[in-house]
Amino acid sequence: MRKYFKYIVAVILVLISVFMAKAQTSGYGCLVDNAVYTEYLGEEHPYHPSNPLTKFYRFNGNSIDINYNNYNSSQPNNYGYDCTKINIFGASGTGPAQQEYVSQNTSCVTAATLNSSIKGNGTYVYYSYKNPTYCGGTPMPLPLDDYNWVIILGFALIGGFVISKKGMLLA
Repeated sequence: MRKYFKYIVAVILVLISVFMAKAQTSGYGCLVDNAVYTEYLGEEHPYHPSNPLTKFYRFNGNSIDINYNNYNSSQPNNYGYDCTKINIFGASGTGPAQQEYVSQNTSCVTAATLNSSIKGNGTYVYYSYKNPTYCGGTPMPLPLDDYNWVIILGFALIGGFVISKKGMLLA
């Protein structure tokens, strides 16, 4: 059993990464017009210090568009669920209703930075999208290139350790 331990660990890690890649995405954001802004900047008093604290989100940062259309002729059964957007639409003959954001009954704003001029007023919402029922067909791409420095550092440390154990380093 001991000699198969490393293979069991490898299989478990692969399975975890596959299931995490297909996971539903959720969080909080600021709904302004037809998009939810997700890059949180902090809280501040907008316009005047006497106004209540309001959550600020970056207007030119990460955002997720809203899909209001429940019909798509290129999808199976003409169902309009879009895995790249937050879906909001009623039930129809092609599929069930979707309500992928819930208002938190609080105001929020979008701006370039905290305390800069406000670009949009919105509603603070909890959202979820990429429902595995409709988006589970293929895994989402994993951004390994964002962590290249960790991979290179890890190999460098392991390589340095192996070389030093064999006495191949010059003193």
